[in-house]
Amino acid sequence: MLTESQERFLMERTAEGDRSAFRQLFDNYYPVVFGFMKSLLQVKEDASDVAQEVFIKLWLMRSALPDITSLRFYLYRMSLNQTINFIKKNKSCAAVLLTDIPYDQMVEDVIDMKDKEAFIAAVVSRMPEQRRKIFIMSRIEHRTNEEIATLLHIKKKTVENHLNLALKELRTALPASLFLFITLFR
Repeated sequence: MLTESQERFLMERTAEGDRSAFRQLFDNYYPVVFGFMKSLLQVKEDASDVAQEVFIKLWLMRSALPDITSLRFYLYRMSLNQTINFIKKNKSCAAVLLTDIPYDQMVEDVIDMKDKEAFIAAVVSRMPEQRRKIFIMSRIEHRTNEEIATLLHIKKKTVENHLNLALKELRTALPASLFLFITLFR
């Protein structure tokens, strides 16, 4: 397991094209990503393929690594997206996964998700305009802090401060499980 400073150093080196730094990140995180994929896809070979795609995409997007605040959560989100893409391409796999989930549970999950989204939207709507705009650009539009700063003609540090304040506001207003939902699915 890497320390935060080691991880940050490796991310910066990887962004500069250092393959050995990327290899260290890969060696550290591949088992986690693969395990997560295996739990979702149930087929070892598919999980391995999708996990490798996650790291290929990470290498291709390496220039964005310095802007990522948590590589673990970033990889988690990438893993979910790659899994969805894989399922879309392999509809038979999607059918198997969906038949394993009772219909009533799927409906309940959709309703629960809508309730969570409505609650979050209510809290976000009460934020000051600039903070709300930055939060939406970051969490909904998935823009980097640097992109947001450029688009709004403000400093990157200002973006970070607004995001921290927005997350603090959400943490105060939302139940712990719902706050975790927001921070994980950036």
